[in-house]
Amino acid sequence: MSVFVAELVSRFIDIAVSLVRAKRHCAPYLAALGLLLNRAPLYGGPETVVSPDLVEHAYSAFQGFDWTEPELLELQTLFLRAARVVGDRSLDLPIPLRGLIAGKMEKSGVPPLRTAKIRDHPGRTVRPGQPVRRFTAPGPGPGERRRRLAQPDISAHEVQS
Repeated sequence: MSVFVAELVSRFIDIAVSLVRAKRHCAPYLAALGLLLNRAPLYGGPETVVSPDLVEHAYSAFQGFDWTEPELLELQTLFLRAARVVGDRSLDLPIPLRGLIAGKMEKSGVPPLRTAKIRDHPGRTVRPGQPVRRFTAPGPGPGERRRRLAQPDISAHEVQS
C-alpha cells in the first residue's frame, strides 16, 4: 500500500465526516471509500489492499452516525466491502472489529445473512504465503470453450450427407 493511498483514504474520511455533520451530500465520498477500503479489490492483487488500520479509522469516524439515514445508506455498502473476510490473515480485519461493524450494520437493518461475510469466512483458512483465490467461476474456462467451438460438429455434417 502506498502512502498516497493512505493519505487519500484519510482525506476522504475527513471530508465525508464534515459533509455528514453539515447535512450535505456525501455519497460520492462514501462510494469512493468503499472501493479504496475493499478487501477484494476489483483491479489489483493483495498488494493493493489497504491496511486494516485504515478501516478501523473509518469505522471510528462513522460509528456515531445513524446508518439508516438515506444519505448514509452507502456506509452499509462501504463496510460490507471493507470488512469482508477473504481468508488471508494479513488482509482480514481483527475479529473484534469485524464483530463491531457487523453489529452496527445489523442494528441499521442489514440482514444477518449479508453480515455473515464479515463475521466469519465460510471457506478454508489460508496459511501465510499461500495464494488467495477470491473469485472462482464454475464450469469450463475460456480455453475449454474455444476448444469446443473449434471442433467440428460431426453429427451436423453426417445429417447433411
